[in-house]
This record gives sequence, C-alpha cells and structure tokens, in this order.
Amino acid sequence: MKNLSIYIGRFQPLHNGHLHIINKAKEDSDVLVLIGSATEARNIKNPFPTNLVREMLKPYATFIEEISDYPFDDSPWLAEIQEKVSKYDYKYDNVYIIGHDKDESSYYLKSFPQWTLKSIDNYKNINATTIREELYQGKIPENLLSPYVVNIVRDFMQTKEWQHRIEEYENHLKMKEAWSKAPYEPIFVTTDCVVICNGHVLLVVRGGNPGKGLYALPGGFLDSHLTIQESAVKELKEETRIKLPKAVLIGSIKKSAVFDKPDRSTRGRTVTHAFLLQLNEAELPKVRGGDDAKKAFWIPLSKVKENRSMMFEDHFHIIRNFTNI
Repeated sequence: MKNLSIYIGRFQPLHNGHLHIINKAKEDSDVLVLIGSATEARNIKNPFPTNLVREMLKPYATFIEEISDYPFDDSPWLAEIQEKVSKYDYKYDNVYIIGHDKDESSYYLKSFPQWTLKSIDNYKNINATTIREELYQGKIPENLLSPYVVNIVRDFMQTKEWQHRIEEYENHLKMKEAWSKAPYEPIFVTTDCVVICNGHVLLVVRGGNPGKGLYALPGGFLDSHLTIQESAVKELKEETRIKLPKAVLIGSIKKSAVFDKPDRSTRGRTVTHAFLLQLNEAELPKVRGGDDAKKAFWIPLSKVKENRSMMFEDHFHIIRNFTNI
C-alpha cells in the first residue's frame, strides 16, 4: 500500500516540531509539504522568503508545493490545495492530512473530508513565534532547529532583508510599548481607497514601517474629527496629491466594505474601511507621493496579481474583492 501525507504550514522557520511531524509521517508515507503564505509580502510574522523555506524543507519532504493566502474566503484556498494535491494523489492508495490541533488556526485540518485526518502529537510545544522572537534579538535557538536549518538561518541573518525585518520588529515593539498602559487592548481604525481609472489602480509606496517600500492602497488611520468617508478622501489626497477636487472624488465612490480579520495587520487589531472609487477621466490623473507615501503611481489591473508579493498586508486581496482580478 502506498500512502501520501499532506502537511500544510508556513514554516517560519522550519523547526524541530515540524520535523517531528514530517518524520513520523515518513514512517509509512511519502510527504507532500504545502508552503502557506507563499505569495505574500514578507513581514515580521513571515520573515523568511519562500525560496528559503523551500530550501529548508528540501532534505526532509518528498514533494514541495506553494500555496497562496485568501483571507476573505476559504473556498479558493481549499481549491488551490486540492489542485496541488491532485498532481500526486492519483499514485497513492491512501491520502492523509497531517498535523496537530494546536489552536484556532488549525481548523483547516477538518476541511478535507476526502482525506483521512492523522493527528500527530505536538513535539515539546515548540512554537515558531517564540523562535522568531529570539531571532529578532540576535539569538539562534540551535536546540530547536536542525543543524541544516541553523546554517540557512544564520546566513540569512547577515542579509539586508533581515536587517529590514529587524527594523520592522523594533518599530513593532515601540508601538506595543506606546499602548502598553492602555486600560484595554487598542483597536485601530483605518481607511483605504481603491481608485480605478482606465483599467488602472492607484497605489503608493510606503515610506515607513511596517511595510516600508511595499506597495499599498492610499489610506491611513481615521481622523478623529472626520467621518470615515471624509477621512478616506483626505488621506487619498494627502498621500497621492491626485489632481481632482474633493467633490469629484466623493462623487466617484461606488462601493465600500469593512475588512476586519483579527490578524490582518502586524500592528495589532486593525479594522479598515475601504472605498471603491471609479473615475471617469479621459486620462489618468497626475499623482505624486505625499505625507507617509514615498511615491504614488498607477498600475494596470493586469499587473497587480504578479506584484502581489510586493503588496502590503491584505491590500492585494482588498483590490481583488472590489475588482475580481
């Protein structure tokens, strides 16, 4: 009997707890590892590039595939996993989905009734979040990583990209400290604008952390003296210097939606109110970066998907929600 075990994770980084699950499965199965969040921009939660995660897994997994995130709808995520697995499962008598039920993020283990769930014990309660915390402090917990992974991590920690993650992490700590004396956990309210004109969408390049250098929708924190819509248009004009009157921008709003997934931002609980603006201009209005935006630019909708790994937080998915790209 030939068996295939499917293991889904982000592996940020691959640690001995992950290897325990892989090695237990390999006792009677080939193992297909699916790397999650593979096409998302890197941040303090996902600091290691996908190609590096693939390199970490190469000596241990039988097969490796990559999958994207779909934060607003599980259906395309499940479909993509099924598609990836279909490249292999026809060769096997039995197919298992493996892992352990660690927290609410493990709900997906029961989302594949066509495969047998095989739960594997949690090895020594090793936690990738704790490992990342140590790495950001310049420590490599060699007792929690294989020697092979330690070498990969050590080399990556010498790169400019890692230094960028350190800067983001330090910014993250400053934000947490600033709110540490609040009587309750803060909830931030932001606005974002999806501005469409002649098959293009308006983006900015973020000038500061988190997400410095990434592409983003023009927006920002809610101005306490304005309505949500007024604040959205104000941020749009400040960040892009778009050459259109406020009244024209307000009149161009076609839809709005709230995006409130609890873990959508590394800044903490952040609820954004997004607005779709459809401009009817004959030419693309002139824009330039201002305020917190290093640059503002128009990008064809056809190019947005191929740039999703440069998109801040869930902004690619917000665009997709309004435009179906």
